[in-house]
Amino acid sequence: MPEGTALSEGTSVKGGSGREEAELFRRIRIGDRVCFYGKCALPETASNPGQFDSRKYCLARRILLKMTGEKCCGISDSGTAGLRRMILGYRNLITDLRLGMQSGLLTVFDTEDAPQIAAFVLGDGSGLDDTLKQMFRDGGMSWLVCVSSLHISMLGMMIYRLLRSRGVPFALSGLPAGAAVISYALMTGFSVSSQRALVTFLIWMGAQVFGRTRDTLTSLSAASLVILVRQPYALWDSSYLMPCSCILSLEYLAPALERVFRPRGAVRKRICASVSLWAGSLPAVLWFYYQTTPYGSMLYPVLLPLMGILLLFGLAGSAAGFLYLTIGIKASGLAGRTIAWPCHILLKGFAAVCRLESALPGSVLILGRPAWWQMLLYYTVLAGFVIRIRTRKPGIREKELFPFRHITKAHLKTVSLLLLLAVMISLRRKPEFRYTCMDIGQGSCNLIEHKGFVILFDAGSSSVDEVWRYRIDSTLKYYGIGKVDLVLLSHGDIDHTNGIGQLLEGYRRNLAGQNAGDVTIGQILLPDLPQIDEHLSAIAESAAMKGIETGCVCEGASMTHGEMSLKILGPSAGRITGNANEDCIVMLLDLGDMRILFPGDLEKEGEELFVKAWKQNPVFTGGNENRDGNGYGDENENGYENGCGNGYGYGEGEGTGRRMILVAGHHGSKNATSEEWLDLVKPDLVLISCGKNNRYGHPAQAMLQRLENRHIPFRRTDLEGALQVISGHG
Repeated sequence: MPEGTALSEGTSVKGGSGREEAELFRRIRIGDRVCFYGKCALPETASNPGQFDSRKYCLARRILLKMTGEKCCGISDSGTAGLRRMILGYRNLITDLRLGMQSGLLTVFDTEDAPQIAAFVLGDGSGLDDTLKQMFRDGGMSWLVCVSSLHISMLGMMIYRLLRSRGVPFALSGLPAGAAVISYALMTGFSVSSQRALVTFLIWMGAQVFGRTRDTLTSLSAASLVILVRQPYALWDSSYLMPCSCILSLEYLAPALERVFRPRGAVRKRICASVSLWAGSLPAVLWFYYQTTPYGSMLYPVLLPLMGILLLFGLAGSAAGFLYLTIGIKASGLAGRTIAWPCHILLKGFAAVCRLESALPGSVLILGRPAWWQMLLYYTVLAGFVIRIRTRKPGIREKELFPFRHITKAHLKTVSLLLLLAVMISLRRKPEFRYTCMDIGQGSCNLIEHKGFVILFDAGSSSVDEVWRYRIDSTLKYYGIGKVDLVLLSHGDIDHTNGIGQLLEGYRRNLAGQNAGDVTIGQILLPDLPQIDEHLSAIAESAAMKGIETGCVCEGASMTHGEMSLKILGPSAGRITGNANEDCIVMLLDLGDMRILFPGDLEKEGEELFVKAWKQNPVFTGGNENRDGNGYGDENENGYENGCGNGYGYGEGEGTGRRMILVAGHHGSKNATSEEWLDLVKPDLVLISCGKNNRYGHPAQAMLQRLENRHIPFRRTDLEGALQVISGHG
C-alpha cells in the first residue's frame, strides 16, 4: 500500500484516488488476513514549534507504523463465522456502496463539483483541490470539507423527523434513522467525531422513543467513554476536543447569553448562538490552529440549514448515479443530473461567501498558541459567568440605560467580559530576541524575531513537499506571526527559495492590503548580481504581481532595528564568480554581545575570496575573545544554556567577549567551513541545517572533524530538530 496507508479493519489509501481505493478493495476485503512485506517506520514527530505531529495523529487513530516499499505476500479469509461474519459482510456491503456512489458522482456532477460532493458528503477528500481546502479553512468553514459529527446528526434528524411528521410511531421512526446513521458513519470512515455524533444521536433517539429527557453532559460522557476505550490517545486530538467545546458552548453558553440579552426572533437567537460558539471554542481553536476566523462563526447559523440541503441532494444525486451505473436506467442518470443543480448552486454560493469573507480585513486573525494558564483562566471565568447567569433568579429585568433603549448594564458587562477574555487569550509573552534555525529537511530556513520585527533568511527545502504549508507557515502562526517584514533569499537554489514560491502562489490581498488567510510579506531582498537566477527571477515577478516590494542587496548594505543591526557582507562586485553558491548573500547579525553569521551556501572559491577580503577587517579581527584566550568556544563553558524543547537560550552578560554563532555553509558540505574560514570567523557555536539521511551526506565527516579538532560545539537539525537562540523576555 502507498505510504500513509492505514491497514486496519477497513483498509484505506490516504491521498489515493477513488479508482486506486476501489481496485485495492476488490483485492482486500474487510476481515481478510493480509500479509505485507516492506520497510516499517514510526510516523514522523514534530521537529519544529507548531509543526503537525504525525505520530500523535496516528496514535489517536490506532496507527502505529507506516510502511514503504511494500509488497503484498498473501491474502486469506479470516475464517470467522456467525454474527461477526454477518457484521463484516455488512461493512463490506457499505464500503461497496460508498465506492459505487463515488463512481456515480462522475456521471451526475461535473468535474469541478464531483470532488467537492465526494468530500462534503462521502468523506473522500482525495480529489479536493488544496487551494479549495485552504479557502474553506481560512473562511472558517472547514466543517464543510470533511464529514463530521454535524453531517451524522443532521442526517439522522432529517430521517427521524420526516417519519414522525408522517405519523410513524416513535420506535418505528427511530429504527431506520438509527440504522441510517450507523451505516453513514461506517461509510464515511468512522472518525472520532463520527463516533461521538453516533453515540449522542442514539442516546437522543432513545430518549425520544422512551419519553425521557436527554442530558448533554451524560450523552457527551457516554460518547467519550466509548471513544477513549477504543482510542485513548484521542483525548489530546482536535477531532475529539474541538466538537466537545462546540457542543458545550451551544448547550450552556448560548442559553446564558439568551438569558442576558433576551433576543426576540430567530435571527437574534442565531446571533447569540454564533457568539457563544466563537467564544466557547476560541481557546481550543487557537491551541490547535493558532488562528481564528471571527466572520466564519457568524455565518455558521446561516449556512447550517443550507448544509442540510446540500447533504440531502448530494446523497440523492450520488445514489442516482450509482443506480445508473449498476442498473443502467437512463431515467436515474437524468434524475441525478437534475438533482445536481441545487448542489452546484450551493457550492458556488459557499465558495463566493468564502472569497467575499477573505477579502474583508480581519477575516483571519493569526494569534498563536496560548499558554496553558491562559486556557485555564479563560474557561474558569467563562464557566463562572454561565453558573452565575443560570443561578440568577428568573424575572429580573435590569433598567435600560438612557439614552440607549434596550441596552442594560448586564448587556455591557457581558460584552465587556467576552472582549476582555478574547484580549487575554490573544496576549503572547515573547522574548526580545529569538532566532530559530528551523528543521525543514534538506534545506535552509532561518527565522529571526526582534521586538516585533520578523526576518526570514532563506525558506526552502528539496526533501519536504509543500515545505511552506507543513513546516514554515505552522511555526510562524504558532508564534503568532502574521507578517514577515523582511525576506532575504541568499541565492536561487530551490532548497533555499521554494517555500517563498509556494507562499506566493496562493498570495491574495484583502481590502487592507494583507495576505488573505496567510502570512503577509513586507519586502523580499535578492542578491545583487549581473545576471539573476531563473528561480529568483520567477519569485521577483510573482512578488511584483502580488504588490510585494522587492530589491537587491550586496556588500555594504545594512539596516538596524533597535539594538539589532544587519550587515550584508556579500556578494561583492569584486568577487563575482558566476556560481550561485559562491555569489550568495552573506549576512551578519549583531545584537549586544552576540553575533550570528549566515553564509548561505558559500564554499570553495567563495570562502577563499571572502577570507582574503575580510581577514584584516575590524568586523572579524576584534571583539571575539573568549575565556580561554584561544578565540574559540569551550564545549562546556560557551555561554549557551539548554532552553525549551530543542532550543538553546543565550545568557546575556555571560563571559567577557562577544559570542559568534555560525550557521554552517552549504548544510555542512565538505567543501564549506574550511580551516581558513574558521580562522576568520572564530565561532563559539556552529548550527547545521540538513535533512535526515540526505543523499548528499551532509554534514560531511571532514567538516565535523575540523570542528572537533578545534573543540567547537555544533548542533544539527537532522538529529535535534529546530535549534533556537533566545535572548531576554518581554
